[in-house]
Amino acid sequence: LSPTMSQGNIAEWKKKEGDAVAAGDVLCEVETDKATIEWESVEEGFLAKVLLPDGSKDVPVGQVVAVLCEEEADVGAFASYEPAAAADDGDSAGAAPAASEAPPASSPDLPNLSLPPHAVLGMPSLSPTMSQGNIAEWKKKEGDAVAAGDVLCEVETDKATIEWESVEEGFLAKVLLPDGSKDVPVGQVVAVLCEEEADVGAFASYEPAAAADDGDSAGAAPAASEAPPASSPDLPNLSLPPHAVLGMPSLSPTMSQ
Repeated sequence: LSPTMSQGNIAEWKKKEGDAVAAGDVLCEVETDKATIEWESVEEGFLAKVLLPDGSKDVPVGQVVAVLCEEEADVGAFASYEPAAAADDGDSAGAAPAASEAPPASSPDLPNLSLPPHAVLGMPSLSPTMSQGNIAEWKKKEGDAVAAGDVLCEVETDKATIEWESVEEGFLAKVLLPDGSKDVPVGQVVAVLCEEEADVGAFASYEPAAAADDGDSAGAAPAASEAPPASSPDLPNLSLPPHAVLGMPSLSPTMSQ
């Protein structure tokens, strides 16, 4: 949820076990050290099991926190669901913690030192299995002030359109990919945020490739986008009805837990 976030807290579930879930519905609110962000579902189904309650702290990215099933009648089958037990059967839940160790998509803590203080913003992973997204529409333009919680842009996945909220404050110094950009890999640098309004002009000719030559973080993003997803709902526990395990999502390019 922010360029430096390494874990998240579950502030409050907005859905309870048994509730129907549509793409775009808010599953829960996730707290970082800087803001509280809504986690929107990109799947539809029924919330079969909540594994971590409101107030759970320091949850690593990829840790299984809930299960979504396809049919309402199957909710009861997950009453005693445990990720550890499911892992023994070869399903995806056990894979999630390991995925949280994947390298971050970019490292805004390592800016290009020849430029004013800034953070590079890569395409965030807005669901546990998202590997790419489309930029539907920027809600901020170059030069605009950005506060924590402001919507930077709308990101389309194959299942839903989700608002990408900033957890940093500053000024949008550079937009690298315009409205309508398709199939953008998670982690690919799409924008730059600087600290001071007076510094916006310094990024007029900013190019991630050139910045990478100076050792900044932007060039690391594409490679990191190949990291495994936080969970793999395509590999469910075959002893249970059809379902998807939901791991704590990586909601920013470098969020690892």
